[in-house]
Amino acid sequence: MSLLDTKRRVGIESPRGEYEIEGSDRAAEEYRSRLRNACIDHALRLGMQEGVVLNLGTRTGELAIRLAQCAPEVTVLGIDSSADRIGAATEAAESAGLLGRIHFQTADYRSTRFKSEYFDAVLCDGLMHQTEDPSTLIDEIARLVKSDGAILIRDWRRPSMASAWWHWRWFGRKYSTPGRQQFKIQVESSLSYSEWRALLKHSQLQGSARLFVEGLQYIGIERPAAASLFAGLAAQRERKEYLAETEGWRKNIRG
Repeated sequence: MSLLDTKRRVGIESPRGEYEIEGSDRAAEEYRSRLRNACIDHALRLGMQEGVVLNLGTRTGELAIRLAQCAPEVTVLGIDSSADRIGAATEAAESAGLLGRIHFQTADYRSTRFKSEYFDAVLCDGLMHQTEDPSTLIDEIARLVKSDGAILIRDWRRPSMASAWWHWRWFGRKYSTPGRQQFKIQVESSLSYSEWRALLKHSQLQGSARLFVEGLQYIGIERPAAASLFAGLAAQRERKEYLAETEGWRKNIRG
């Protein structure tokens, strides 16, 4: 922890992620929907568009359902430690007509019983601030995902002491009074930039994954799927070849 970081709050039960914070009106729900969509867009860019994706800390299934809707070739397994949340997630998936492609189960995310390198990708959003030992969660994710699989671990970013007051007021403005308090607890329980950097450096993902910062509010660890990475490089190469070819055409036309 940096000397400028606020002290992290641990061991406090709070809503899991921004999607469970109480909102005051329709604007708050639209705000949460934008946050969900931004997370899924990020996952799709990393290559979570086919195969079996593990959604750790699935809550009531919002992200799992949205991912399945956006990526028809994906099968999602969502796990959560709360049986009530899993029940709600199953009902939501059934209502969306996606039960054949989404499965939910109650499990301890810190130590699952799945085989190593079983999943094609892992999506974990809003769960890091709930664990007192984040390194355990990171190493479990590293064990579960295939060596060429995509990873997205995303959570709140705990602000520095200088910006904490402003951070809570500005980013909590969409929520009701109880919601703002819930939001503050979540942010205080989250990791700072320096803690995320140290976590990645000493984890099993060091060398294959990277730290990312999303504005002032979010931070995490990402790793693109190998196929997605190669496709991106191929697209860049094809674009360069196309530009070189069209430049030749333009020269001939001008000549």
